[in-house]
Amino acid sequence: MAGPNLPHQRLPLSRLPASFRRAGGRAYDHRAHAFGEPLPDGPVAVAAITSCTNTASPALVVQAGLLAERAVRLGLTAKPWVKTPLSPGSRVVEEYLRESGLLPTLEKTGFHIVGFGCMTCIGNSGPLHPEMERLAEAGATEPVAVLSGNRNFAGRVNPRISLSYLASPPLVVAYALAGSVLHDFDREPIGTDRKGQPAPGPLAVRRGSRRVRRGVRTTGAVPRQRRTHPAGPGRRSRHPAAPVSPGTRSRRTKGSTT
Repeated sequence: MAGPNLPHQRLPLSRLPASFRRAGGRAYDHRAHAFGEPLPDGPVAVAAITSCTNTASPALVVQAGLLAERAVRLGLTAKPWVKTPLSPGSRVVEEYLRESGLLPTLEKTGFHIVGFGCMTCIGNSGPLHPEMERLAEAGATEPVAVLSGNRNFAGRVNPRISLSYLASPPLVVAYALAGSVLHDFDREPIGTDRKGQPAPGPLAVRRGSRRVRRGVRTTGAVPRQRRTHPAGPGRRSRHPAAPVSPGTRSRRTKGSTT
């Protein structure tokens, strides 16, 4: 994870609640349950699988789909106050998610493809849930974003959101299910299953698990990308090289994230 307002503020999952509180997140009285259930402190208003950074890794996207698949089996969906855009950087992602059967499970969890390319990271995810907008404007809650992007500056994702955390796609799904950045995945159930029993956290699907590796292989993501985008190492681009005039290069500032 990284946040809550700079991309280089890396922190382990266990320290995220303390990070939120240090950043000014405080407790609120949420006796008015406009969502049908209590709104927790540190509510995740946006959980977005974006087009950049680690979303380009088929293994992580497949893992997010497997987490969603397990959540559907348990009868879990994203919390009603969480906006859940899925905006891959390429239609290749849609193709291998659909072919592997993982896109329908992501959709049942709440993640529908809303477009391709930069969206949430540059503030194009649209308004929050109307009630969340009202509560944020009234100062009655501190909405938070969790996204698999690479920039989390205050107000970048949404004008109402000043605290955002960068995460991998599967963690985005997990926080959409939990609904709060204060959730303890090691000690607290992720929700209640169809039988009314506490549902174990879906984080048991590990990145290097056999099923994740098999899912990446069977989707044929890499070969399909090569067919769709033939230019690459050892290949000649179909587009002529644009003329570039020589000039001075800007120096990269030490410690810069740009």
